[in-house]
This record gives sequence, C-alpha cells and structure tokens, in this order.
Amino acid sequence: MKATKKDIRQITKLELQKFFLDHHAPKFRAQQVYEWLWKQHQLDFNKMTNIPLSQRNLLKDNFISTNAKTPIGDYGIAMTPSDKIKTKFILSSVENNILSKLKIEDIMLKHTFSFKQDNISFIERSTESYNVIDFEIRFKSLINGLNSAIAINNVFNQEYTPHTSRMRGLGPTGVPNPGRSFAISMKYNF
Repeated sequence: MKATKKDIRQITKLELQKFFLDHHAPKFRAQQVYEWLWKQHQLDFNKMTNIPLSQRNLLKDNFISTNAKTPIGDYGIAMTPSDKIKTKFILSSVENNILSKLKIEDIMLKHTFSFKQDNISFIERSTESYNVIDFEIRFKSLINGLNSAIAINNVFNQEYTPHTSRMRGLGPTGVPNPGRSFAISMKYNF
C-alpha cells in the first residue's frame, strides 16, 4: 500500500531539512523550496528551477500541494469565508388576526448580506459582496399533524458564488449558486 503524500505547505522548514538530509541532499534545499512556496508563491515543483531535476522529482514523489485553479492560472482553495449578516423578519398569526383568518401560521422574510472577501491568501482570489432575499409562508394545520409551506428562495434572482465554493475556479466568476427557486413542502407529524 502506497503512503499518502503530505501537503508540502503543512510541514516546517526543519522537517523539510530533515527530509533532504534523509535523501542525501543538502539541507539548504529546504530554504530554496520555502522561498519558492512562500515568497514566489510557486506550487509547481517543475518551476523551481534552482533545484536539480532529481530533487524536484523527489519532491513530486513525496509531497503534494492542494490544487484548485484560480483565474490567473495558479492553484489554491479558499481559506477564509466572507463575513455575513443574516436578518430574519417573521410576521406571526399570533400577533395578526388577518393571518389567522387566512390559516397562515407565519410569513418569513430572510435576508443574507455577504461582504466582499478581499482578505485573502496568495492562493485565493477575492469575491464580491451579494444580497439574497428568501420568502416563506407557513400554513396552519388543516388536518391534524399536517403542516405545509411555500417558499421562494433568492427572490430577486441574484447571481452569486460564495467565497468558499469549490466551483469558484470555473469560468470568470465560478459556477454561481442556483437562481430563483420555488418550493412547496408538506410534513405530517405522527
């Protein structure tokens, strides 16, 4: 069984020095690799040209780097989600006789604001802010134990891609979340 390769960015410089010494290579190679990774932001071992080919192959055979393509051709995965403000407004039939007469339990309006995320690492790209509004009406039980609701998600059909989406690297803005959608739900409690 083949050993699992470790992400090279998850080991210390001392561990990398030991790795090179264990493979009969000079320990200063660890400093060179670290400069490629953290100063030059280079994750492709083939492009670390001041390291001999045999030692680049040794790195490829023993280590990986997390790969997800960014628009400039580099690789990386989003590390930090964007900050969000979530607000929910509920109009309940307990407080409103009109809703009660219409057999409506409550009406809910949900708003999510996601801030622009530009506090990123070198392997990420920034994402723009967005607003999403959802609307839901929950009905009172007409039959004992049967609850129902209708909902419209993303009411204004906002196109957005969350910062931590694994689909951000596809196309110029990534694969957006679904647009407006409608849902009808029924739940029976026994």
